[in-house]
This record gives sequence, structure tokens and C-alpha cells, in this order.
Amino acid sequence: ALTGEPRTAFRAYHDASNWTWLYYDTPLARWVFEVRRAGTTYRATKSAMPVVNTWYQLGGRVTGVQAELGLTQYTASVFVAGVKGTGAVVGGVMTQVDVANLIIGCTSLGVASLDGKIRKISSHQIVFTDTEMARPI
Repeated sequence: ALTGEPRTAFRAYHDASNWTWLYYDTPLARWVFEVRRAGTTYRATKSAMPVVNTWYQLGGRVTGVQAELGLTQYTASVFVAGVKGTGAVVGGVMTQVDVANLIIGCTSLGVASLDGKIRKISSHQIVFTDTEMARPI
């Protein structure tokens, strides 16, 4: 069973006031795409109980001021196995502009937490539609 600190799929940490983080919240049995902007935290969530030896496609998406593809501005969304969770409206913009520290598959303390179980990571500078986010890659 997963215990302790949240199981991080990825985290882009800019500073204590700005980050994005996709992790499994064990006590609440849900995946969380957390966005912190200017010191305020917003969470898109999807309830799911992981099954041992089962692969899952996870995705986190944040739309910007342009309301890309007709989506609502500043919205965080999380997708688990092609199913969209409950989104969150993200207020404000990032106040840190420096390069992020990208953490993949470990805790914020650098301890491996997904035991090398990540098969593939992709990062895109475009916003995908819900259909594209749900599509197997």
C-alpha cells in the first residue's frame, strides 16, 4: 500500500509560492493535479484506487489567459486513465519566472516513491482538448 508523503508523478517546483504537481493522495484515494500560483493552491482531483501491476495514463492541464480551444481561462484539469476529474479555477498568474526544478517519480525530498514505475513522460507547450487528453498515447 502507498503510505507517507504523496506519490509524485511529476512536480515542476519554481519556489514556495509557485508550482505544478501531479501526485497520488493516499488518505483520500485520489489523484491530484495541484497548481500553486502567487501563494494560493488550487487542486483538480480524480478519485481512483490504484490496482497493483496496472498501468495508468495520467495527465494534468492548465489553460491560460487565452482560453485556448474555447476552454475556460485559468483552469486546471486532471485526467486518469482517460477520464477527466473535477477541475479547479486557478486565480492569478505565476509570480516566479525562473526555470523550475522538475521532479519525476519521487517525493519532494528526492526519495523514490513510484519505484521506477513511470514508463513515459511527455510535456507539451500547447493545450490539448479533453478528447486529446483522454486519448491513449
